[in-house]
Parts: sequence; C-alpha cells; structure tokens
Amino acid sequence: NIEQENYPIEDIPMPDLSDFKAEDYLFARKPMAFMVTSRGCPHRCSFCSVHATFGYKYRKRAVDDIMQEIQMRYDQGFRVINFEDDNLTYDKDAMKALCYRITDQFADTDIEFLAMNGLSYMSLNNEILELMRKAHFTHLNVSLVTTDKDVKKRHQRPHTLTKYIDIITKAADLNFKILSSQILGLPDEPLDSMIDTLKVAAQLPVLIGASMFYLTPHSPIAKEMKHYPTDEDIVRSRLSAMAIETQHVSRDDLYTLFISTRILDFIKSLPVDQFEDRVTIQDVIKGNKLLTPYDDRTKIGLELLGDLINDGVLYAATKQGKKPLQRFKIDLFNRIWVHLEKITTQNQLTIYKEA
Repeated sequence: NIEQENYPIEDIPMPDLSDFKAEDYLFARKPMAFMVTSRGCPHRCSFCSVHATFGYKYRKRAVDDIMQEIQMRYDQGFRVINFEDDNLTYDKDAMKALCYRITDQFADTDIEFLAMNGLSYMSLNNEILELMRKAHFTHLNVSLVTTDKDVKKRHQRPHTLTKYIDIITKAADLNFKILSSQILGLPDEPLDSMIDTLKVAAQLPVLIGASMFYLTPHSPIAKEMKHYPTDEDIVRSRLSAMAIETQHVSRDDLYTLFISTRILDFIKSLPVDQFEDRVTIQDVIKGNKLLTPYDDRTKIGLELLGDLINDGVLYAATKQGKKPLQRFKIDLFNRIWVHLEKITTQNQLTIYKEA
C-alpha cells in the first residue's frame, strides 16, 4: 500500500562508508558525502515516481540521529555533505531545529552543506534561508520546472512565480550559489512556454539546470498516458537521449534548448569585474570587463560565444579545430536571445545585450 511506509525510516541503518576513501569523492577539492534525512514527498507532481518508491507518507529522521551521522562523516574526513532528500525543508520546524544544532556543533569548523536535489521553494522562507546560511549551507538547487501557470496546474505543481522570485532574491542576497531546475519537453508544454521559463532564469542570479522529460515508470503521467515503459524505453530515459518528442518539440528543439542553457550558464559563470559603467555582452566577448587572468577554457568559450552572437554559428572546439554543430537551431536560440535585455551572473552582476 503506497499510502503506508515501505520501511520505517528510524530502523534504516546509517550507510557504511568505511571502504570509501574520502579523498576520492570531492566537491571543490573537499571530500564530499551524501545524506538522506527524510523519505517521501507531500507533493503529487505528475512526472515523479517517488511515491511508487517511498510511498505518499512524508517522514523525517530525528535530529539527534541526523547529527550523529553528520559528526560521523566529519570524523571520517568528509568536509562537504550533500542532502539528497526529495523534500529536505518541507517540515520547517524540523529544518530549523537541524540548522540550530549544526550551527552550535560545527560553528568553528570547515564543514559545508549542499541542498542539490531540487528544493521546493514553497517550503522555503526568509527565516529558513537565513538559518541554513548560518549553518554552513552554501549551495541550493531550487525546483522551478516551468513558469507556465496552466502547465503547473496540469502537473499538480502548487507553486507561484512570485514566490520563486522572492526566494531566489533572498537566497542570492545571502550569497547562496543557486541552481534553478527546469524540465524540457513536458508532453503538454508549448515551446514558447519553455523559452519563457529560460528567459526568466537567464535574468536572475541562478545557473540553469535543464533536465529532459522522460517517462518514469509508474508515475501518474505514465498511467494517464497508459504507457508502461519497455526495457528499451528505460534505456532511452537518459538525459543524453532526448528521446521523447511531442507535438510541441522535436529532438533538435530539445537539443537546442539544452545547449542554450549551457551557453547562458557559461555567461553567468564568467569572472565579470565590477565596473561602474555598463557591461555588455560584446565587452565580455572581447575580455575587456573580465577579471584576469582567466583560463584557456574560458578563452575558447569566449571565442565560440563571439562566433555565435556575431556570426550566427555555434561551433564545437575539437582537436581538429572548430566544427559547426549542425543540429543546433540558430533560429530557436535567437527566439531566446532576442528578448533578453540582460543576463544576471551568479554573483548578481549584470551583463547587458546592448550598450
């Protein structure tokens, strides 16, 4: 019965990582471990199969138990812990209690916490964000999915764009590194809607984490479509496959949208210097407004960006030289680019399209 627990969470032992070398699993050159503090999710998003795996009941481990595991990982040499919960912050009181305990117990340590499994911004508020920051949280993945009201309603996403922007603004002011997750290719989402979502994220201080839609076995949408994935479907359900075309998007559309997010993220990650005058995309292409020195990879990226913006061709840099990406649809990229007034970097600096 999926309405019941499939296994009591308090009886699940802590993972034994004794045969793992901490130095082999790094985040920003620091040993990283993963943790889960809860199971289940109270939401009913149609594309998700978490309820088939963990049931509908949301349950959370006791704070004492979580703290014991954090201390154990710290003693084992791990300095970064990534929480992989499906809904880490749903129980606000429990999250506050955890943050207070972490702040007290690890105040003068070099430990760092990440929440990179796609937080629901509906369960975040200013107080929670401030407590998380004091508790050494540095990175947040926020699950946007789409900005389209109708699409959100059909997929049972009770989220609002206003709330999303408020949370992103507060988190950025607290110096969180934020990734905003978007699903590309939801079966009923128009192409223009996906473009609109990209444009919103482009102008906020977030990186864009794009995921391709794939039919997850036993998810509500799979049942609604009366589609029960075959073994071949499962193999094709990898991000790189871009396997599911709809009446709205082709595989080349999905490929172009996905690559476009990478282009925008490259711009958002550039080491832009803080100038009093207006910084434009042409400035950064020429390297005029970047902190120096920057690496060879960035130099190549700027050259390819210049080719795209100025000449309308996207190249791949290969050992044999630059090669055009034939399946990249420049007209589709331009539908995103033409309506962007600015791009906001992760550090809240603004790069304008025009002088």
